Amino acid sequence: MAHWLGNLQAYRTVGRCLVAGLVWTSCSHPKDADPANSTFDPTTCTGAFHVVYASQPNELPPGARDLTWKDGNLFVGHSSPDDAWVFSLPDTGIGNKDLLYEGHVRSWWLEDDRLIYAQNYDLFSMPQTGGSPSSILHYGDLAYDVLKGLSLSEHNLDRTAIYWLFYNGDLTVRRHLRSGGEDTILAEMLGFGSRDLQWMRQVRDRLVICFWRKGFGTYVATVPKAGGTPQSLPVPDDYSMLLAVSNGGSLLWYTPASSSNGERSYYSLGNIDGSQLLPFTVTLPQSAYPGPLNAWSAGNGGWYIVVGQYGAQGALYLSIWYVKSDGQANRLACDPTAEVPDPYKTEPRPVATSTAGVASDGSFFVSVSYPENNWVIARVENPSGTADTTTP
Repeated sequence: MAHWLGNLQAYRTVGRCLVAGLVWTSCSHPKDADPANSTFDPTTCTGAFHVVYASQPNELPPGARDLTWKDGNLFVGHSSPDDAWVFSLPDTGIGNKDLLYEGHVRSWWLEDDRLIYAQNYDLFSMPQTGGSPSSILHYGDLAYDVLKGLSLSEHNLDRTAIYWLFYNGDLTVRRHLRSGGEDTILAEMLGFGSRDLQWMRQVRDRLVICFWRKGFGTYVATVPKAGGTPQSLPVPDDYSMLLAVSNGGSLLWYTPASSSNGERSYYSLGNIDGSQLLPFTVTLPQSAYPGPLNAWSAGNGGWYIVVGQYGAQGALYLSIWYVKSDGQANRLACDPTAEVPDPYKTEPRPVATSTAGVASDGSFFVSVSYPENNWVIARVENPSGTADTTTP
């Protein structure tokens, strides 16, 4: 078991971990986000926002990891320790919604032809076409948990084990092998609490963990799946935020405009191996406000990025872009719902919120939530785009 005392003084000051749908709120008013320089004609892109699913009344939106594409089908869920569900539907939107499971689901995954889901202390498997679940293993209850399962979070799964974070005063990374045995503590993240954690994701032979604390900023570290000392990863700047991590281990960083970088925003690429950060020149307009809201990886080193952009009449739209591996950005679509200008808002944002996204071959799918407690899944065509099919 590895112990690690987080060097809080080494923390950045205002960064955030944005991966997998977490919303970032800017802490400054960047000069390169002047609305006068960011207007566009929304009629040129709203028609490309094709809704393939509209939510039912009181249906909760997908969480950050609750949208997956496979072989022409979308798998959609809402993971929760309370009421949760997973359903599938054709990615064209033409066809029936098939409710696969309804109950308690903390996390779920697709593996071969099986849907695997985790409850608080148990892992189950069922056919992706629906059917009766079967138990895989029992895990996670050897340590005393006053919250009865809720102290376990950020579940990850590969063909070898299930991994999770456990908080009972100290934050630990734990594992249970699918072949059997007992729970194993892989690392202790001393100096961090549950409120500091943003997310954990498994990539190749490591677990990537992102922390954020007000006044200290973003800290990203990796832990070997076999256990060992956590390795901290480089952060570009005092105000940087981690946008996305690809299945192959690339990290997409964004640094908003600030006095420390000449009032200009920029992107950087890192890697989970801890190698030096590289500048990434992205042709997204500097005036996209207030910088990227969400991002997801695509195949061949590409990325999908959601930003806010002002229409010609001053309304703020959710705009979806595809960025190639060379940084060339193309706007694909925009949500027709716009935020009406409000002079009393110092940090305006689009009225719509992107909660999850996934790339397929030739398309991108995004779930978008609205203030009226409804949400949609939209399909955005992108013939040159491919899915990120690298095994994480």
